[in-house]
Amino acid sequence: MSLTSLPPQFIVFEGGDGAGKSTQLKLLSEKLTELGIDHITTREPGGTPMAEEIRDVMLKKRDEPVAGNTELLLIFAARQQHLDNRILPALAEGRWVLCDRFIETTYAYQCVGRGVNEGFFFDMMVNVVGDHSPHLTVYLDVDDEVSVQRRAARKDGSDRIDDETQEFFTKINDTLRGFALNLPHHATVDGNQTEEAVANDVFAFVEDLANKTDSDLDSMADTQTASP
Repeated sequence: MSLTSLPPQFIVFEGGDGAGKSTQLKLLSEKLTELGIDHITTREPGGTPMAEEIRDVMLKKRDEPVAGNTELLLIFAARQQHLDNRILPALAEGRWVLCDRFIETTYAYQCVGRGVNEGFFFDMMVNVVGDHSPHLTVYLDVDDEVSVQRRAARKDGSDRIDDETQEFFTKINDTLRGFALNLPHHATVDGNQTEEAVANDVFAFVEDLANKTDSDLDSMADTQTASP
């Protein structure tokens, strides 16, 4: 089976801040376009007009403390809009979906980073996400020093999350790394390499999807329903 004959794939990029997710998503999008594979690119939180508004509310710097549960509720509200109005319609139309972050980021930031109750998280995940899990999650692994340098070099300004400590971001990245190492249908790529080298490694994992059997592809999302 070739990539072009695969059913629509849902591919997520995960990694700590400054890992290069947006860049690699763009490069994979360009590769899929070259192959004639119809697809969309999107991000979380966000992806639809309303979800983007919710993102702005959540990330805006403010004097008022923001509870972890508040963040979680906002993120899942945005995710519901995103799934219903962007991700699932695209897949139903036969288009691949490339997404910058998804459910594992939420667990890492809100449960590990903020201390939100895991039961609350899993209740939300079951009710909002259900069995709509990615076929492949690509984790970009970068050293803390590289992450710090890349975040400092950003030109699009900082948000409320950017003001967290390096200890906070290290915990997030360690959690995401653990998922990538221990869950099926995950690929870990060394994000410290050049953009081109990372892109080549990413595409190699995407190409491997074509080696899956039909039953493998059908069962991928089912085996991830319990993740993170």
